[in-house]
Amino acid sequence: MFSNSTQKVGSKRILLFTNNDNPHAGSPQLQRQARTKASDLNETEIDLELMHLIQEGETFDVLKQRKLNLGVGVYTLVRSCPKPYGVKLSRNTNEELKTHTKSYLEDTGEVLMPQDLKKAQTYGGRRICFENDEVTEIKRFEEPGFYLMGFKPRASLKKYYHVKPGQFIYPDENTVSGSTTLFSALLKKCLDRGVMPILPQEEELDEHKVQITPPGFHVIILPFADDFRKVKLDETVRANTEQIDKAKDMIKKLAFTFNSESFENPVLQKYWRNIEALALDRDEPEEMVDYTMPNDAGMTKRAGKLIDEFKDLVFPAGYEPGKKRKAGAAADPAAKKAKTDGALAMLDAKTEAENGRLGKLTVALLQEVCKKQGITPASKKKADLIEAINDHFGV
Repeated sequence: MFSNSTQKVGSKRILLFTNNDNPHAGSPQLQRQARTKASDLNETEIDLELMHLIQEGETFDVLKQRKLNLGVGVYTLVRSCPKPYGVKLSRNTNEELKTHTKSYLEDTGEVLMPQDLKKAQTYGGRRICFENDEVTEIKRFEEPGFYLMGFKPRASLKKYYHVKPGQFIYPDENTVSGSTTLFSALLKKCLDRGVMPILPQEEELDEHKVQITPPGFHVIILPFADDFRKVKLDETVRANTEQIDKAKDMIKKLAFTFNSESFENPVLQKYWRNIEALALDRDEPEEMVDYTMPNDAGMTKRAGKLIDEFKDLVFPAGYEPGKKRKAGAAADPAAKKAKTDGALAMLDAKTEAENGRLGKLTVALLQEVCKKQGITPASKKKADLIEAINDHFGV
């Protein structure tokens, strides 16, 4: 139709009026032909818009095209390395012990099997029991997965949005067939347009064609609106141009190529060396070098002169540091003293001692009791204060 027209138009559009949200149902061949025709129209820059018609007593699923699923796997690319859990070993054979737990009926001592145990919750004075499958359904609010709700410009993701380490998703062909093709198309379009449903990452290869970073999407955990707050910052003295330039020169001298693999966790390294020394019956663990500590000698050698010049600019002769900020009203000693005096006036120390409730009192209040009663405790520790008060009242 458009090819037969001699009139030049700026845009081409076809309005498709239909009341059928499942055309060619039962005929896969006709459905493929319809999809091919729609693809041809898209390639020739002809827009196809759906104008749905709803007859009385019928429905039309306008969002049917959004019920598209693809299988993905969720991975953690980077995480902190924790200390391993302790393992129980046999004292005689040094073999790993397996722990078995059995439940017994309190009245008869009968062994209870897993199917005999049920979880219960008290509601309105009644104890309601749940089956295991019911407990599973209560804990599951929705099927596991992600819902694509829209796209945002990549620039809208700020560094300070970081709440906790994110995750990485990659297509899983075993879950849904064709997921790899659809996933790759979505990733390519997001990279081309600079948008993100979740943060896209392009594949990177080194000079030997070995993959450094995989292609996929980073799942970024975004903060809630309640997490944002306005911080009131005190006014600070601004650095002048000369100080800033000197700081830049100093940093350039101290700059080096950073590689996270060059810095081992000193806590873990010390932990493993202690285990090695214990296992090999050594007198002391192997010496460890903590590369996270600053190399003062190396820094002085590379930029010692610049560091001294920077100090002279920022802290010249006769420099007086600003006064320390005063503590808030809650930390005022007078306020604390008034609060203690008020509590002491309402307190019957002898009754508290006879009822064994002195342990619930604060150290400050116990000291005031000793002062009022003329008691001399052995020390200012809470246990000694309580003992002195009990001895005074003969408890």
